[in-house]
Amino acid sequence: MKNPSMNRLEHMAESVRGLWTEYNKALLYFAVAIMAIVAVGWLGYQFWRLLSPTPPIWPTSPRGAVDLLQRFRELGHWYDVPGRPTYNTIGSAVYPPATYVILWPFLGWMDAMTARWIWAITTVFFLGWLTVLSIRESHASSRLEQVFVGLIPLSTYATGATIGNGQLNIHILPLLLSGVLMLGRRPAGWFRDLSGAGMFILALTKPTVSGPFFWLVLFVRRSARPTVLVVIGYVVVTVFASSFKDQTLEQTLTFWLMKASGAAAHGAVRGAVANQSTLLMSMGMKAWLIPMGLLGVLVMGCWMYMHRRVDHWILLGVFGLLTRLGFYHRWYDDMLILPAMIALYIVAKQGTVRGIQDVIAGLLFAILLLTMLAPGALYFLASPYNTYATYFQVSIWSTTLVFLLSQAWATRKNPQLPPNPV
Repeated sequence: MKNPSMNRLEHMAESVRGLWTEYNKALLYFAVAIMAIVAVGWLGYQFWRLLSPTPPIWPTSPRGAVDLLQRFRELGHWYDVPGRPTYNTIGSAVYPPATYVILWPFLGWMDAMTARWIWAITTVFFLGWLTVLSIRESHASSRLEQVFVGLIPLSTYATGATIGNGQLNIHILPLLLSGVLMLGRRPAGWFRDLSGAGMFILALTKPTVSGPFFWLVLFVRRSARPTVLVVIGYVVVTVFASSFKDQTLEQTLTFWLMKASGAAAHGAVRGAVANQSTLLMSMGMKAWLIPMGLLGVLVMGCWMYMHRRVDHWILLGVFGLLTRLGFYHRWYDDMLILPAMIALYIVAKQGTVRGIQDVIAGLLFAILLLTMLAPGALYFLASPYNTYATYFQVSIWSTTLVFLLSQAWATRKNPQLPPNPV
């Protein structure tokens, strides 16, 4: 006999499904119109920030291409001044050595203005890739649905912030997602493994975003070959990068680790938003910053091993949320929420296969989308309302994380649910 409260929940879920069936086209048309307007205005402004040397129009915007120009200066020093350690000379140099090899084709052989334009052109390409990937993986059926899903990465504030600052996330995310999906799906083979491993190595350009996802590379397949390829490839790139400096590899890595640790502590009180690092620093626990980060990575690995046969998008959504909440990140890194949104969309489209889970997923997706639309509350609302909005947003991320964890647990415990195609 069913619990009466469960009967009421199922009845409410059925009512929500009925409303969606009746009004879904009207709601989607409205959402598409709003998202298209937001995307055109927001991305237009952010591309202007990226390409123009003049001060930004938006009063709370930082200087355009600020991060891109930092990478440009670091690359120049890395290759042109071999006698002096870049990590001890350039204050913004906090990326690992391999990053300066991967970024060289984009920034290392031209003047600053040309670098801005090349970065803008490649941004369009990678953003298009991310859009197509989102549409394909969401299983959006109708043309209207496909347009709606395609507008998600275009209309969120994190995408525009990444473009305007010249950050790396738009270039990294399609590489990261495509690489993991390629390594985890059949048929396995050398071409698939080399391609997936190569994409993941390129995604490691920004290891604070992509690094934790290495657990997926390690466990989504019953083969060590992808892991070996990633490790060997990244080590080779690191050794090659170090060869441009007059220090040993050990010295270069030591300088980088010292600089990166200091930058994580500094960033946790200057610019980072809503993560474990900011919480620890606010509690005066600076000494715990690195140990807790490493512990978090270890816990993610243990969880991943136990749930390695779960749907890939559930895994990607969980890791995106855990990475965003667990490590030093700024508001442009909120692009890490996109995999969770796609995972929710997929669960919502499964209908009644999982009881009322489709309705819960749909409601969480809708709330997430509203909180992620540009220009974002953090810089759009005045204090203290932006802080309240951030608290609300983190609560939604946390709720979504709990939901996706429950979905992963249910799949692991119930063999009747469809497993991963491994």
